[in-house]
Amino acid sequence: MNMVRTRWAAIGAVIAITLGAGGVGLVEATKGTGDRTVFTSVASCRLVDTRPANGIGGRVTPLGPTDTHTVSARGTSGECSDIPVDVRAVALNITALGASEPTHLTVWPGGDVPNASSLNPSPGQPPVPNAVTTPLSVDGTFDVFNFAGTVHVVIDLVGYHQDHHHDDRYHTKTEVDGLLADKVDAGDVYARSDVDQRLAAKADTDSVWTKGQADGRYANRQVVERTLPYAIRSSSFGGSQLSTNDRTVLSLSYELPQGGQLVVGYSGIVYGNPGDRANCSVGTSTSFSWASGTSEIDFGDGVGTATISGTRVIDFFSASQGAVRLVCKNSDATASIGNIELNALVLPN
Repeated sequence: MNMVRTRWAAIGAVIAITLGAGGVGLVEATKGTGDRTVFTSVASCRLVDTRPANGIGGRVTPLGPTDTHTVSARGTSGECSDIPVDVRAVALNITALGASEPTHLTVWPGGDVPNASSLNPSPGQPPVPNAVTTPLSVDGTFDVFNFAGTVHVVIDLVGYHQDHHHDDRYHTKTEVDGLLADKVDAGDVYARSDVDQRLAAKADTDSVWTKGQADGRYANRQVVERTLPYAIRSSSFGGSQLSTNDRTVLSLSYELPQGGQLVVGYSGIVYGNPGDRANCSVGTSTSFSWASGTSEIDFGDGVGTATISGTRVIDFFSASQGAVRLVCKNSDATASIGNIELNALVLPN
């Protein structure tokens, strides 16, 4: 009898589950003022269920070959309500059911379909879940693409990222220009001589900025204002033999000039023999680690294939650049991994 046992380590995100009478509401975290994007975990709620008995999200048929389904992720969608209008990206749990052929599903914010997969269902498999984070299009939607055959999908919302990339304690240049324009010829405007006199009195005191300090702060502000969240992906559909040594099977390069956060997800198909135990973890090191995002496949006495996947949130409190790596190893060097997908949502400070 073939047995596949999957053991998960802690996932680097906390999901609060709150069910109320009459539907499922969102639970928001406290957000502070600052120049970084804010992530909010929510009570898991269902955006889409294409099965005819459920029909959540306006569809009661499976996705067909090369079929794309568009999902709204703002306001009210499916069984989710009160999703903020300024959401820029969403954290999802997606499950594929009843695939008629080997296929892959791709989740992305619209436009041309990327050459990447978010999960890889096959006929006869139990429900195949995976954690996926995707930015939204300008109209607050994302797309789900099916490569081959037919397959039902269930999509749950577990969190979202809101645009908060500037410090709202300060006016933008446009706002300042507007305020100054409104003051022209008003009775409470300083004459140039009054301004010069007041500035002269402040010279060399601790409460005044030098030109160099002001220029430096403005330059930093320019960098922040043109740095928005973006997604990076890497895929490998060929097989990769594992060994008892740690092996980097896929990597992504990132750059965070002022620190920030990476929300990383991965998936792959492990091919194993009796006695095989395959482990994968994700991080910036080239060594395997029992950290957040770690997963394990134990084939026991059986032979077969199994999906391995995980997620991890990595914080950088200062400038950083390098690579985030999917590192795997195998107990007796006979297992292999293929159809690998590594993706990250980059959230700069």
